Amino acid sequence: MGTSSTFSTSNTHVKYNTTVNQNSQNVSNNCSNVSVYVRSWRDNSGYTTYGSGTCYCKINGTTYSAAVSPSQKITDSGINLFSKTLDIYHNNDRTKTLTCSAWIDMNTPLSSSEQSYSQNLSTIPRASKPTLSSSSVTMGNSVTIYTNRASSNFTHSLYYKIGSNSKVSIGTGIGTSKSWTVPLSLANNTPNSTSLSVKLWLETYNGSTYIGTNSVSLTANVPSSEGTSRKIIIENQLEYTNHEHLDKIITYASGKSANIIIWIVRHARDEHRQAIEWLNQHTDENINFSLIEIKLWKIGESLPAPKFNVVEQPNSFIESIKVEESLSETKKLQLKFWQAFKDYAFSKQEFRRVFSLRKAHPYHWFNLSVGNSSLHIDLTVNTQKNRLSAGIYIRDDKESFEKFNVYKEEIENEIWDKMEWKTANKDCRILISHDGNI
Repeated sequence: MGTSSTFSTSNTHVKYNTTVNQNSQNVSNNCSNVSVYVRSWRDNSGYTTYGSGTCYCKINGTTYSAAVSPSQKITDSGINLFSKTLDIYHNNDRTKTLTCSAWIDMNTPLSSSEQSYSQNLSTIPRASKPTLSSSSVTMGNSVTIYTNRASSNFTHSLYYKIGSNSKVSIGTGIGTSKSWTVPLSLANNTPNSTSLSVKLWLETYNGSTYIGTNSVSLTANVPSSEGTSRKIIIENQLEYTNHEHLDKIITYASGKSANIIIWIVRHARDEHRQAIEWLNQHTDENINFSLIEIKLWKIGESLPAPKFNVVEQPNSFIESIKVEESLSETKKLQLKFWQAFKDYAFSKQEFRRVFSLRKAHPYHWFNLSVGNSSLHIDLTVNTQKNRLSAGIYIRDDKESFEKFNVYKEEIENEIWDKMEWKTANKDCRILISHDGNI
């Protein structure tokens, strides 16, 4: 790695120097393994110097010694009088300058003064510090996170976190960078603003050894279709809930293309609470229902004041946490797969133009509506066999199936693959399947 200049001794023709070799680094222990040598030689040929004595070497403040015997002859070829291999710990900033000094004392006579040499060791890599391709991005679009890793052996786990919520995994085993599509569902975390701050956490590993964590902040902007243009309908019913008003809010919501529907009542009957809960679970992520009871509170001689009690409300984050905690490993994998699919697919503008945003569920299927009650796009995943399929599911409509079947050859030629054409007593499926690493 480095060798000192030539040092002189009491013998004009006998010289020596110090060499430092950095053999390896221990990232987790913040130290380097080094070997230090003191080598002596004559600068003229045909002569030999030998005798008994000691070669001293001070390494990083500690003095070591090696005995020199008459059998160790100093010639113009040179000989190592001292060698030592040891671990040298680096500073807190992972840098290290190693200082060594050496001197010789022999009965030849041959001696030297203590002479020093300093060598900068290679800085030990620290936890990677992430940077972004852009510090601000619109939800549904992608941003690239660069790890800027200091060692090619480093891998990383990446998470995002909003406020006091738990961290959510973006990926593991990441090398130099990761492209991430910011989920549209993050808009649910900022109903009253057009953007929010997302903290990205990057954990660095050397093999299985944890090195450290650094973070970077990203501003996620709510797209106009998700933000201030969302329509809200508030239905006031100062009596017990009934079916008539439930019908009304659904009719109003469909007629106005509303995204947020709030039903304020005197008392919520259990069947209507269940209905609102069911609507939140089975409608698009853009559609949110809330059922709120209003009470009048009075303290002492004060005027009555309204007290609102939320009976049912959408809460995608809390809901997903509760659901996931109760799932089997297979169901967790299904939910994770469809969430990732949904985030990626709906980040594409052409996809959003055709399909409505759907919630991801822990099922082996994911359906997409095409505006026809008798058929829909049917996506399935078999986590046991690592098998994926996509196709059209036709419900109790053999006539529609036959219309597709007429163009079977053209359809298969268009997609460059064979499809399965399945019929049953009522329902039919047209699908294509492939193996995949799920």
